[in-house]
Amino acid sequence: MVLENLVLRLAGISHHFGEIDEASRRSMINLVRKAKSSIKIVSGELNFDFYSYDGLLDALKEAIEKGVVVKCIIGPNPNKESFKMLTRLKGCAYFYQLPEWPDFHFTLIDDKHARLEAPHTPGQKVRDEYIIHNFKDVEELKERFDKLEKLAVPVETA
Repeated sequence: MVLENLVLRLAGISHHFGEIDEASRRSMINLVRKAKSSIKIVSGELNFDFYSYDGLLDALKEAIEKGVVVKCIIGPNPNKESFKMLTRLKGCAYFYQLPEWPDFHFTLIDDKHARLEAPHTPGQKVRDEYIIHNFKDVEELKERFDKLEKLAVPVETA
């Protein structure tokens, strides 16, 4: 495990395994704060423990105020409370809903930084996540997001 972590760090990748906690929230906040033009999120349920965190909501609001476009694609049964909080974001925030649970969850910042989640079932508390800066294979994630966006239905927000 020590060697694996060293290799990941040398490659510019940070890895977190465990329950959603302060470290995983902080890594997402740091990514969101890097955004200059776009934040693209693919999430299944909008996990309440993760997305309801004030620091993350504040970082998303700040990004939108800077003119960053936020697009979020969600599965068919998002957490109602998280969804309500996120859809209150005013400005350039767009939400889309898929008829099925997305098989791969990720966040893409400015089409170059990424947060990837290992596949997991709805409600699963323990998961792997990877943060990759200046991701060289970002094209595949951009294509995946664009494909999902075409399949999803825009969600009306208040």
